[in-house]
Amino acid sequence: SETASKVAFAVTANDTVLYDTALNFKFDQHENSSRTEEWGVWYVYSSNPQFSLTNLDPPSASTMGGALIVVHGEGFDRTSHCQFGDASVKAEYKDAETLYCIAPPHVPAEVEFKVTIFDPTEGYSSAILNVPFVYAPPNLETITPTFGLVTGGQVVQISGSFLDGALTCRFGRNRVPVISSSP
Repeated sequence: SETASKVAFAVTANDTVLYDTALNFKFDQHENSSRTEEWGVWYVYSSNPQFSLTNLDPPSASTMGGALIVVHGEGFDRTSHCQFGDASVKAEYKDAETLYCIAPPHVPAEVEFKVTIFDPTEGYSSAILNVPFVYAPPNLETITPTFGLVTGGQVVQISGSFLDGALTCRFGRNRVPVISSSP
């Protein structure tokens, strides 16, 4: 006789999940035995035909890096890595359809974007987005106010595009942290 069930399975190292999936377990009792200790167990792995990329939000970032990129697709797991051109970063896994990746710094360019996952049987698999990821230089549009007291203490508002990743502003030799930032 034979029974089957689906069981959660994960590979971990130092509390970091390297791989997670569900495995199909097939239990088959040997013909000449009624003892459960002699049952065999087979692990049935299959590749993920649904692994694909749909889109990125946003589809571009500053050359400074640091932008949160939301990756949409199918078949993601906890082994997922995002690759921006030649730079690979570990993805934060939300669910099988959503990942979060922080764009690394890069020179201005259009680069290939892909996600790579690891399956212990199949090895590495990658899905490539059909449009390039765009790195653009920061573009400063306005600074308000354009003057201030030499003693400091005044809030300065800066607006523009591709400013994500900016952590400090410099006034002469003085660096001050950015206190608020929005896309």
